[in-house]
Amino acid sequence: MSFVSITSVIADSGCFVSEKNKGISVSISDPAPNKSTSNQSGPSTPSLDDFEQLLLLGHGGTCIVYLVRKISTGRLYALKQRILRTIAEIDSAPKSLLALEASWSDAKYYYLLTPWCAGKDLASLLLGERKLSSDRVKFYMSQLVLALETLHDLNIVHRDIKTANIFITGNGNLILGDFGLAKQFCPSLMHGSAQPFEISFDVDPNATGGSFLIPSVEDLTCTTNERCGTPSWMSPAQIAGSAYSFDADVWGLGMVMFKMLTGRLPCDDSGVAEADVTFRASDCVDPVAQDLVRGLLNKDQSARMTIVEAKQHPYFRNVNWAAVAGHTERAPWTPLPASVPVQPRKTPLTTGVPYCEGEDRLPEFVYATPGFFSPPPGPLKAFVLKLAGIFRSSRKVKANRSPTASPSAISRSDR
Repeated sequence: MSFVSITSVIADSGCFVSEKNKGISVSISDPAPNKSTSNQSGPSTPSLDDFEQLLLLGHGGTCIVYLVRKISTGRLYALKQRILRTIAEIDSAPKSLLALEASWSDAKYYYLLTPWCAGKDLASLLLGERKLSSDRVKFYMSQLVLALETLHDLNIVHRDIKTANIFITGNGNLILGDFGLAKQFCPSLMHGSAQPFEISFDVDPNATGGSFLIPSVEDLTCTTNERCGTPSWMSPAQIAGSAYSFDADVWGLGMVMFKMLTGRLPCDDSGVAEADVTFRASDCVDPVAQDLVRGLLNKDQSARMTIVEAKQHPYFRNVNWAAVAGHTERAPWTPLPASVPVQPRKTPLTTGVPYCEGEDRLPEFVYATPGFFSPPPGPLKAFVLKLAGIFRSSRKVKANRSPTASPSAISRSDR
């Protein structure tokens, strides 16, 4: 049985619905024309009436999370935010990125629905186990590297990589979520793909032909100096408020790897990362893994690894990236089955007033993945569809291997 979790935007847990009356701005990517995108009432517009309320899962600074079950299929889900829409429309996105299933809104809330990760999050796991075995760390790191490579290819920097934003599925795979601080750069206004609504540009008064839109400096250079993130996990540039780019995510990835290997962060009592990454003999970390961590946590941005370079590190030798992308490799560890109520329960979940036709000022926000309203397939068809998905994932990973440099491989001389 599958589950869903619904959230009300107030938290940094990754599963949430944005609360309009709290003054929280939710920006989404300009959607491509899509039959699933509609604001008219009917089978193509999701609503809370499609779900049973089950549990209050948790809450944080910007979000309250609820577990609900879709009445027609029995599936469970979780609500998230803006960048999810961009990821949902990418056919080749690896399964280690949180996928958007549906989104809608009323006069008070934005609702975003994602699959529910039954294994909770990596932070909770490490509280109980302190540190993980080397094979589990490599398994998780390969999935995170592929997730970040995909984001960076889309010119998206996550900016809040930490164990609390990494979720564990019921079959033991990792999912990177919580895109509340994510930023998508737009280095070109003419490349043909959907652009964010909130792109910053000036008008060139001297233009006589062609495009007269001037992308912002941030978009042209794929850099920003916004101070945001979680202090203990932020890169030195994020803390200082100086220019940073995809390298901030690489730093966060190094922090996560160090935490999984040692059970601690490479920080002093003030939460500031140490000048040099230090491993203890009791950590029992092999030299190859140590070398990768030091490359990821290099304080010199110009010398820090890119995600592409990290993926090519000897640490990942013999990794089957097609299996990583499709989550087809058996996980070295799986969580205990989650306890889910059989019957609906009353939760504190509240709703706003539904829009009347024509009242919604952001009808593009309504979204549903293809087949979302279709009845669930029978056992044989479900098995065939799963095999077809694995085959497609394998072919796309192989097709994407080309010598062309991706945005995540920005040369050090350009940083």
